[in-house]
Amino acid sequence: MDEPTTFLDASCQYEMLDMIKELRDKGKCVVVVLHDIAQAVRVADRLILLADGEKAFYGTPHKLFESRILEEQMKIIPHKTVYNGKDIFYFTKKE
Repeated sequence: MDEPTTFLDASCQYEMLDMIKELRDKGKCVVVVLHDIAQAVRVADRLILLADGEKAFYGTPHKLFESRILEEQMKIIPHKTVYNGKDIFYFTKKE
């Protein structure tokens, strides 16, 4: 799927991401292109980060957060917190 959440309001974006997670949890291979990293780490068990058309990272969301690739390539700092038992991911701009 190429940018399946584009042009959707926030609640519909969550519905779409939940449908993608359901497919993944049923053992289906789902390939999704997302520019929103917070959405990507919410649904993916593996991520590929491209920078200038080249693979800059491949691995789990956990490994992405351990690496410094987002700071180096995109100048953003990843953060994770837990709210009501769910992981919440957000990013801040590197100063």
